[in-house]
Amino acid sequence: MVSTSMGDITIELFKDRAPVSTENFLQYINVAENRMLDHTGFSPEDFGYAVFGRVIDGMSVVDRIAAVKTGTAGGMEDVPLAPVVITGVTVRETVPKQQ
Repeated sequence: MVSTSMGDITIELFKDRAPVSTENFLQYINVAENRMLDHTGFSPEDFGYAVFGRVIDGMSVVDRIAAVKTGTAGGMEDVPLAPVVITGVTVRETVPKQQ
């Protein structure tokens, strides 16, 4: 669970499908159609990004964060005008179900 100044977000990581990505997890939640992130070819600049998790609780928090007013700051565009702060992270391992 990722605790933020706007609420909690529970994320399920697909460790069985993408073990390296989940071990090196950096939070990124895509809230729009961004084709630039898709795999388009076989050169390094065309590899794109893989989905290795999903939000299972707290999507309303994600939506509130996505709706924060943004502007230009420090030469960067689309920066939140009011900070959204990660205040804590709780990692909970789950045991795969036996088949």
